[in-house]
Amino acid sequence: MKYTLLSALLLLQLSLTTGCSETQRFLDVLRGIPIQSGFTTNRYKDIDEKDRKLLIVMVHGYNSGPEEAWTTFPEMIKEEKFTVFRRFNVVRYGYGSSACSNRFGISDRGDDLASLLKSKLLDYNGFIIIGHSMGGLIAMHALTSLALENNVDLQAVPVILMTFATPHLGVSGPEMLGPLGLFCRDPQAEGMTPYNKSLGDLRKIWDHFFTKQGDSSLSYTVFIKTYAGSDDTFVTPESACGRFLECERVDGNHAMVLKLHKDPDHDEHLTHTKIREQVKYLEQIVDSPAIQPVQSFSAEQESKFRSVEWKTSTQIQFINRLQKAVQIYWLDYEGKRVLYCSLQNHKSCLQHTYITHPWLVTDTYGTALSVYLPQEVFNKVILSP
Repeated sequence: MKYTLLSALLLLQLSLTTGCSETQRFLDVLRGIPIQSGFTTNRYKDIDEKDRKLLIVMVHGYNSGPEEAWTTFPEMIKEEKFTVFRRFNVVRYGYGSSACSNRFGISDRGDDLASLLKSKLLDYNGFIIIGHSMGGLIAMHALTSLALENNVDLQAVPVILMTFATPHLGVSGPEMLGPLGLFCRDPQAEGMTPYNKSLGDLRKIWDHFFTKQGDSSLSYTVFIKTYAGSDDTFVTPESACGRFLECERVDGNHAMVLKLHKDPDHDEHLTHTKIREQVKYLEQIVDSPAIQPVQSFSAEQESKFRSVEWKTSTQIQFINRLQKAVQIYWLDYEGKRVLYCSLQNHKSCLQHTYITHPWLVTDTYGTALSVYLPQEVFNKVILSP
């Protein structure tokens, strides 16, 4: 009764302030009001196998949840658990989003998703994040949050973000909660008003860290693919594409663009096809020799190595998955050890270097474990048992 009365008041106010057309456009947002509103989060592990090293994270949109947002999509993935998704675990990330009952904004939800990703970065070799509507903005906030804290683990793994019907430039409708302040205040809706400052700032940070034109010197392998619904009358194609270069149209309106269903009379849902494409692309990136090209040598060969020149620069990252601390040394031009990093287990160290500069890993007593000679592309060294 409480939510029914609130909905009626909201719709009345919308009609008086914006007219019937905007009211109709906003009806999609107001459906299914009684969902979580606090900072409660939940996670549905649709596929959770210990030997799988790639992860799909699904993030629902505004006024929705991890069950109603995806309907049969998780079941379709499970049916291909041993074929298309044979290397993937799948988790649905859920958070509180209920129209007019939200106390936490998009960036708050992004920070929480960042915590989830941070806990998984050392366990997986690559990620696909699928964000529907506002979920795409939450995912962008999560990734930029990790980059802003110089999270070197994020630099070690490729990430593909797929956003479907995400209002990168904002959307008409949520801004009407401004006039509705008499009845409610919704920070999530306010964060999606057209061309607001928070959306502009998010894009600037994203471009700084993750685009080829970015100013950051750090090395990230983060891609974004945007998709607009062919029949979406809520988020315009311009906003869904967000002025990113790689944008495509997929079937469906705003609510149905990711609610995949089987239809024996029609071909496979286009969205499913696009996700399959990115699954294959991520596997190619992970399997590419360019991801782990660094040459390794036994500890006994340490005396044979010394730095030669500093012409071709590169980066080398050490990720310690051993159950003990290690030391990372650069071998200088005389072959002498120069300590650069002391790594506890499950910590990482990123170093600028040159392709003729060898690096030595030892235990805390100085006993050599292995020697690494970086190549011209980004170098990742995973120290594991």
